[in-house]
Amino acid sequence: MWREVTNEEFKKAWADENNRKIVSAVSRKFKIIPYEDRKSFELICVWKTLAQHVEGKGNKFTTSLWTISNWEFLREYKQIAKRSKIKTVSLEKFQILADEEDCTLEHLKECINLLPTSHQEILTLYLLERNTMQEIGNMFGFSKETARQRINKAMILLRRYFNEREES
Repeated sequence: MWREVTNEEFKKAWADENNRKIVSAVSRKFKIIPYEDRKSFELICVWKTLAQHVEGKGNKFTTSLWTISNWEFLREYKQIAKRSKIKTVSLEKFQILADEEDCTLEHLKECINLLPTSHQEILTLYLLERNTMQEIGNMFGFSKETARQRINKAMILLRRYFNEREES
């Protein structure tokens, strides 16, 4: 249920530094979205949160703001990805977004190649070929849970290699 938001309410919410920090933090996760658009979405997210948030429902305004902001940016990212046919590789805590020809995807493949062979195979299947954990488990003869654990171990190593190479 949406309620009408007054200019005064919006100005007060936007003036709150914590609110701006929250939407800005969400915005930075989606650098694929042009900067000007991200700044516009930050304003929209504050407005939508004001319109949708209901005090006394068990969550704070800042929690609603983060949730709605994340949802709005993710929705816009998906639209951009669909239009530009961007290949997305999600790596748990962060995302690597790259066109097929982009060096970031090549960087990812290089980092995967630095891993032990068993990790290379699992991550190639999971990240690049988009197999599910269940499918990977079936291919290697172990359970979905074991596949998840092995993917997580490989992701930790991959994150380390990726961050080291990105800094150099």
